[in-house]
Amino acid sequence: MNKKIPATFAGLSVGNKSEIVRNRFSGDPVELEPEALAMYDAIIGAEALGMYSMVQDGIAWFRQNHPRAFMILLD
Repeated sequence: MNKKIPATFAGLSVGNKSEIVRNRFSGDPVELEPEALAMYDAIIGAEALGMYSMVQDGIAWFRQNHPRAFMILLD
């Protein structure tokens, strides 16, 4: 699996702790490792700002690297 962060997200700050994140609509939980958590937060922020190209890059990364989390949080 290639977990390389897309260039669109260059400079993304990644923490060092995993965290449980819940789907915004269903409330279903999933634990995200730090890299995935940072990407998820960036995707949600990009969506709020209307940066849809960035959202699509992030979703593609999630789909490839964290398919279960993708299905719960972003599908």
